[in-house]
Amino acid sequence: MKLILRSDFIDWYDYAFDVATSSDDVVIFERFSNSREYTRREALDLLKNKGYYTPLYGTVNEVAEKMIDQFFTSFPDLIEFKHKIIHDLMEVVIYHDEYGHRGEGKEILQLDVAMKEYPDKFCVKYIPNSPDGLGYSRRVLVVGNNMWLIDYWSENDWRSNCGDVHWKVLNKNPLRSSGTFKYPMYAIDFVQGYAIDFNTAPGLEPLKEILPPDDVVKFIKEYYQSTAVHSSINKK
Repeated sequence: MKLILRSDFIDWYDYAFDVATSSDDVVIFERFSNSREYTRREALDLLKNKGYYTPLYGTVNEVAEKMIDQFFTSFPDLIEFKHKIIHDLMEVVIYHDEYGHRGEGKEILQLDVAMKEYPDKFCVKYIPNSPDGLGYSRRVLVVGNNMWLIDYWSENDWRSNCGDVHWKVLNKNPLRSSGTFKYPMYAIDFVQGYAIDFNTAPGLEPLKEILPPDDVVKFIKEYYQSTAVHSSINKK
């Protein structure tokens, strides 16, 4: 089998992919950063249906109703401070681009501001992930049938993958993927145990020092050889 890359960005392992001839059995591995496969809502629906915990999500008005109801059901004695609590304690992440990844196309807003400016925009409840408000997340990164856990954090941004970004690979030797999602490569990002993103074209920069390029391609080939699910195959 020859594995051919089709992508809209360059990564450090790309040179290890094959060059096909007309007589080869060919599998096309598609990796597009601007993939329109899942909106953020659809990605969260997918994760939720697979049993992952997700934050509240929907339009701003939908999320606001649930956040306010949940809070004051738990703390009914604070209802007289409703407007101050909504302004000071409740925040949402607005998605101006529902297809965006890598921290793009989103902003954090106080709930009352979001309700006034973007009542029908898609959003998720903001989950504070560090005492100082800076970004921290954990990524499950899958290549083929292999999985790594990676912590990301930013020194100067509420998004863990923006600004002065650092990461730590928690397992140098890959774990076995559960095979829950039928993709040769993907990542799931978590904040405080909540799954917040699903990405089928993640960058592999954190693995650069521990995984040879040939192994990346080998792992993707092993995935295709172990399943009938692939994007395109031509047998000559």
